[in-house]
Amino acid sequence: MTDQIHLRLGAPPWHPADTVRLGKVLNYYDIPLAGVLKQHGSYFLFECLEGEVQDKNLWAYVPISRSLARKLGHLTGERLKAAMHEAYRDQPITVAMALNGQIELGACVEIRTEESRRHEAIQAVKRKADRDSSAANALAALV
Repeated sequence: MTDQIHLRLGAPPWHPADTVRLGKVLNYYDIPLAGVLKQHGSYFLFECLEGEVQDKNLWAYVPISRSLARKLGHLTGERLKAAMHEAYRDQPITVAMALNGQIELGACVEIRTEESRRHEAIQAVKRKADRDSSAANALAALV
């Protein structure tokens, strides 16, 4: 597996780069909200963490094994939910903020427990947005 997924700004979060192939969709509501992606021979679980029906939403991408990718495609209900939550445990993930169906910002975050997943993802995106905003302001001040 590669460490993290590579994102393209402006891409839809369920197809986050031109090099990504969408595999099994695990949750669908107008758009894919969770599923399995493949990029450069590695598999990733993706999931909308927050804002499913809003213009701004938060997405997570976690590397998974090929065997887990296949297993997820056969699970349903609580077993699927439990397997998805377990995939996040004790590893860094990529989170992205999307606006109007396009990735605007991405960051890497270490998730310690399933319970802290949303909070840590939101904090990582906020930190990244603050850094990017500060850098843009500094460049504007130089010009």
